[in-house]
Amino acid sequence: MQTTRERRTLRSGQSVPWHRVQGVVDGTGCIEWLGVKPSGAYVEWFPFAFFRIENGLLAEEWFTDDPYTILRCLGVKGPA
Repeated sequence: MQTTRERRTLRSGQSVPWHRVQGVVDGTGCIEWLGVKPSGAYVEWFPFAFFRIENGLLAEEWFTDDPYTILRCLGVKGPA
């Protein structure tokens, strides 16, 4: 797991602190997911989370995932 702290500048010039967490998630496909039957295939992907702290409290959060990588690991073929 990797954590970084960044400061983003808004158009008004005000600086806003953001915290980014990046990790790796892995496992075995053992349940049906998005219509894909469990296959026992190994799955690995790299999600991100972004947090904005304001006055010591969580003010905003964003999470990313990568369903295309997960589906590819499960053997689902994408468009040609």
